[in-house]
Amino acid sequence: MKFRQFNRFLRASAALPVTRDEAFVQRVAGPTERRPSLPARTSFSRLAASFAASAVAFAAFVFGFYGLHPAVVLTVDANPSIQLSVNHFDRVIRLKALNDDADDIVDQVTWFNRTPETVLSSLYDELVASGYVDPGDVLLLGLSGISAAQAETYETAFAAALSAVTLLYMNDYRDSEATVILRASQAFQESVDASDDDRSAIWDDAYSEAAAGAFDYVVTTTAAMMTTTAGETTSSQPGNDITTPILELSLSDRDLTLLAASLDVSVAKLRLAIAVFNGTPAYQTTDDLETLARLPVSELAILYAALD
Repeated sequence: MKFRQFNRFLRASAALPVTRDEAFVQRVAGPTERRPSLPARTSFSRLAASFAASAVAFAAFVFGFYGLHPAVVLTVDANPSIQLSVNHFDRVIRLKALNDDADDIVDQVTWFNRTPETVLSSLYDELVASGYVDPGDVLLLGLSGISAAQAETYETAFAAALSAVTLLYMNDYRDSEATVILRASQAFQESVDASDDDRSAIWDDAYSEAAAGAFDYVVTTTAAMMTTTAGETTSSQPGNDITTPILELSLSDRDLTLLAASLDVSVAKLRLAIAVFNGTPAYQTTDDLETLARLPVSELAILYAALD
């Protein structure tokens, strides 16, 4: 028998006929477990699932934006300068030291997801414990990113949390178009020309916008600030007539931010230093302004209170 014939004979003999009869298959293979078939998803159920997924994604986006995005910024000065970022849910999401003195204070305070008045109270306790503030001393606060009406709510909460503390505010309201004006005499311009530091470019820009050298008129400078003592709020509007020819330098928010950073102080403290500088003719130069900005808040507040 040839190999090819043997191969055909083997395939024909080894083939087993298989029936398509289901009963025969069950008798040979035994009973099998039948799984229930899943119902087909309707177009409505698919739409509902898609809508639910979109809603979850949108909620995550909203919570992420409003939960992690600062709605208001609060600065605290005693000489250490500290910045709190508060989200739309009135919870602190960041605590930042603005100078070296504040590093140790920030490290000692539990702040994440707490209310700003709670964190402020803890900060004050640490400032007292570290010897930066005596009980009853002045604490300088600055609110920014909100309106004047919204700031009143925060000020009320802060007064309740620190009822024995004198709070001074230098706020930068979102709905205010007020510009900080600096009294710049001839001596001030000469001190700017003689200096060569990080602040020189800022002063040069300010002089450019104010038409440098036009010392041909006299202005009266004023600076308003709210004073809160043990929950009672009064308004003071000191002003001082300057009798020497001066130039008004308009300082933008960017100028103030850069100047404050160069001095390692908050914008609120720089605003207070400028108010004292403007109201005291004895202060004339950039060095005088820098000295004021570096004073402890308690001393700077005394100078401010003494303005006519």
